[in-house]
Amino acid sequence: MTRISLLLGAGIIAAFGLVSTGEIAHAAEVKVLASVALNSALDDLTSVYEKETGNKLSIGYGCPPI
Repeated sequence: MTRISLLLGAGIIAAFGLVSTGEIAHAAEVKVLASVALNSALDDLTSVYEKETGNKLSIGYGCPPI
């Protein structure tokens, strides 16, 4: 991975850590809208996040229509 990808990955992990603090009684579906540039980083992190939290990620890439 490039340096930028590693930094983005670390930021995403930190953000997920802040969101997932505390105990949650049930799993949730977390919707993520991201740039296509984050595709490989988020694909690598998705399984780790889902395994750790029990939440399901639904990731959409690209720009929404204007």
